[in-house]
Amino acid sequence: MSESDIEQSRNPQSSENSTALKKSDLKTQGYRLARVSPVFLFIEVAKKSIFPLVVTFLGTSGGLQDRIFIGIAAFFSLFSIIQYWFFHYWLEEDRLVVKSGILFKSLRQVPYERIQNITTERNILHRLLNVTTLQLESASGQKPEALIRVITTEQARYVHQFIADKSSHVDQPVEDISSEQGEQATQQAARQQGLFHMPPKQVFRRGLISLKALLPIGILFSFLFQNDALRDQVTAFLTQFIGGLHIEMWTWQTWVLYGGLWFVAGVFILLAISVAIAFLQFHEFTLHKKGQRLHIKTGLLTNRQATVPIKRIQLIRIIQSPLHKLFGQVSIKMETAGGVSEDNAMSMHWLAPLIARNQVDDFLNKIQPQMNWPDIKWQAIEPIARRRVFKKLLLLVLVLMVPLAYFYGWWSFGLLVLLPYCWWYSGQYVAKAAFTHNDCLVGSRAGVFFHQLQFVDINKIQNIKWHQSPFDRRYSMSRITVDTAGSSVMAQPVNLFYVYDERIQPVYQNLTQQVAKSRFVW
Repeated sequence: MSESDIEQSRNPQSSENSTALKKSDLKTQGYRLARVSPVFLFIEVAKKSIFPLVVTFLGTSGGLQDRIFIGIAAFFSLFSIIQYWFFHYWLEEDRLVVKSGILFKSLRQVPYERIQNITTERNILHRLLNVTTLQLESASGQKPEALIRVITTEQARYVHQFIADKSSHVDQPVEDISSEQGEQATQQAARQQGLFHMPPKQVFRRGLISLKALLPIGILFSFLFQNDALRDQVTAFLTQFIGGLHIEMWTWQTWVLYGGLWFVAGVFILLAISVAIAFLQFHEFTLHKKGQRLHIKTGLLTNRQATVPIKRIQLIRIIQSPLHKLFGQVSIKMETAGGVSEDNAMSMHWLAPLIARNQVDDFLNKIQPQMNWPDIKWQAIEPIARRRVFKKLLLLVLVLMVPLAYFYGWWSFGLLVLLPYCWWYSGQYVAKAAFTHNDCLVGSRAGVFFHQLQFVDINKIQNIKWHQSPFDRRYSMSRITVDTAGSSVMAQPVNLFYVYDERIQPVYQNLTQQVAKSRFVW
């Protein structure tokens, strides 16, 4: 890398003048982030660090030690914004080079052939300032190969085009992402040719089913009500509210009436926020297939686009909660090679955030027709497994009784009323659990109230593990665990369990032979 190239990379004007670059120019080009990049870095730090620290502070006593601790944490969080001045990237002839770091320098070289997906993100602020965030993913690693936040939209298109010309895995940019008319035209074409599109009615239904606001609201209240002053203010407000009703005598009917009204109001707020989150995340969610690639576009205020090669799909997961069942719907997610997690990147893990249950087989068959999804045959686990599941639940009840007995004495034996429920639950668990295995895939099914079906292509299997615990040996059982390149630490692998060893051994041997003969493809 020449001195002139390094000097050019230090020039902030290089990103603004990217449209003048020619692909025929073989000289190594160096670039910096856009001048407005610190704004987006600050917003990202605020979302991940500063805002949680402020909420935590509201839930503390506010003493000097708390202030010092939060101040130090906030300082180091804001320190990451300075990385704007130390982030450079170069487009070499055969690789992307990224240099970053302040005290600890990092120089990352990514061959273009290794890059398999480019994800773009544009929210309202991005569009207002004419910039874009780029994420470059490969077939390995829990983090993206490069996350460029942010560069001008023209430069983002040029980088996308340059890498697409050099890599056989990345598609050409379809439309000028700086053009709103281009975005609308792309949306219209995707709807007409797409495999799946979520209309507003379906997005609304997704919000009702997901109850996405339940967790953040619960966390927020748990923090806020740790503050004594805030708790006293809420108590005073409720006391004043109740006094203002001018009800001379509060009967149990009155308490039920007003308690019910508050409950209904709380549920309405929860559902309203959940629906709003669903529209922010899945508005105009569109999936269409072009050759052997899936193109995904989603988002209301923040628009995200990604291209996922079908060969990267390692695992397909079908999820169904009680609310899914009520509406006759399921959600379908995928794990891809590299397994970029939702916590550290602009992940695209959804195939269908919400789809009718009777359309699943046909939908998956269009994506992976070689799997022959409609002909999947499930095999039940052993009925005697009900005793094993019940014993686990019984042990859990007995463990919970120990601390309760210390505080409440004989009242702790009231937990024994759960035993009939535990026996019923064990029967339902065994009745619904199953596994499948054929020439194309291996899968498992589990869950009583929350069903989860997982499928892995034989050609994507990286590891097959047969294991047998002391309890398995007692019942002459064993289990098989299947892992893929897309398996993350938190993800549940495909498990074949509670099956007699004489039944599972042929499956294990067959799987081993199939994997040995198959050609693993990233």
